[in-house]
Amino acid sequence: ATPLGRTFGQEQRPLVTLPVTRRRLCAGNCLVYASLYRRELFDRVGGYATGLRPLGYEDWDFWLAALAAGAKFVHVKEELFGYRRHGASMLSAADAEAPALRAAIALRHPGLFPRWRRGLARLVLGADSVAGAAVGMRARRWWGLLSLLVDRRLGLFWRQLRGTGRVAART
Repeated sequence: ATPLGRTFGQEQRPLVTLPVTRRRLCAGNCLVYASLYRRELFDRVGGYATGLRPLGYEDWDFWLAALAAGAKFVHVKEELFGYRRHGASMLSAADAEAPALRAAIALRHPGLFPRWRRGLARLVLGADSVAGAAVGMRARRWWGLLSLLVDRRLGLFWRQLRGTGRVAART
């Protein structure tokens, strides 16, 4: 179960969440980190991954594993979650490694991601060699653009922005 919330600290605003769907969850983590789940689900999925490199997005990886294991998600339409916003955080550090993290997660859950995305993920992660660095840089740029377009992140972003009151809703 994942609720609505509110940020506090350096930034104070509603924290808009939407009902969890496969498309939304594959596009990015759409659950707050304090979402509730049964212990049985944790045991069935095997807990949180500890081997993600670079480190980060462990909760998103867990939710994808839960989705693959048949978990049902419930959206609670009440502000029950507070998220402190401040300068540097674990999330901002992980976001600096977003292309590699998103690629690693796509490859960890092949049944949830299309073949083109897994192929692009292999390109992004294969950029460790000097020869592959230029290809990897282009792949990271394409990763962001294709994820935005194919996963309809722009539409999701627009709906979330409307929910914050920053953009007037269309009538």
